[in-house]
Amino acid sequence: MYKIISFYNRNRKRIWVIILAIFFLGAVWWYLVNMSNNSEKNNVASSNINTNNFNTISMTNQEQALSGNPTTTSQEKVNFIDLFFSYCNSGDIEKAYNLISDECKQEMYQNINGFKEAYYNPVFGNGKKTVSAENYIDDIYIVTLKDDPLETGNVSRNKFQDYVTIVEDDERNIKLNINGYIGRTEISNKASETDNIKISALYKDTYKEYEIYTFEVTNNSEQTIALGDTLKVNFSQLIDENDIEYGAYVQELSQQDAVFYAHQTKRISIKYYSGYSTVKKITKIRFPNIILDFDVYANLQDKNTYSNYTSIEIEM
Repeated sequence: MYKIISFYNRNRKRIWVIILAIFFLGAVWWYLVNMSNNSEKNNVASSNINTNNFNTISMTNQEQALSGNPTTTSQEKVNFIDLFFSYCNSGDIEKAYNLISDECKQEMYQNINGFKEAYYNPVFGNGKKTVSAENYIDDIYIVTLKDDPLETGNVSRNKFQDYVTIVEDDERNIKLNINGYIGRTEISNKASETDNIKISALYKDTYKEYEIYTFEVTNNSEQTIALGDTLKVNFSQLIDENDIEYGAYVQELSQQDAVFYAHQTKRISIKYYSGYSTVKKITKIRFPNIILDFDVYANLQDKNTYSNYTSIEIEM
């Protein structure tokens, strides 16, 4: 016992330093273990909440709005949408414009001024917006923009809702289709020919509320022809597998758009009342009243007396 007491007295400071060090390291270990457990619990809890936050966009659902299936979205995609609207909120119009796909630019905003006038100014012209997103189906998102109360100083009920689609360019870079533009689908080897008139379907541009098909028409006849009378409803139809017809927006076509001179080939784009759907399948495109001699037709006072028509149906 005397030797132990003597050893303690000689090494008292060193012994207490070791004891305190062991106590301190034990306390640190206990703290880290508990922090790790709490973090795991919080992660589990947050995964059960219907609102997930990616950057500054809040995802308001964990199911696809259209199908009810679990959302398959990724943080990368949601953050890319957020990046676009962050640029808009900060007034960096050029950077926002550069995130839009080439197809969307071609169809809707051929230059940055067109984007500014048609999209940026109407939506962001009166200040910053708060942004929330809902996965509609696949890579399509419903994005809701509301006035930011911190920016405006008041709570407003004004909101703008957009359908935004994530796409990839030829180099597999992520890009956006905005303002309800879903995307373009190329159409191969879909054509029909009769009475020296050939109509080929080239591609379709799908929007949330309608579709636009682009055709190439070749008139190999000796007369000027017209795909139909744009003043009449029965100009052209899409037909789905259930034989439901979707007519054309004839009011947006001029008659000259639908006229083809002898031996002329040109393109025409036609909008149809056919909104976006994951279950609808278009099986035919019909032109039921092609005018075979438009010069005669145009000079008639009573167009109902004209009878020289043909029709073309393209199997899709």
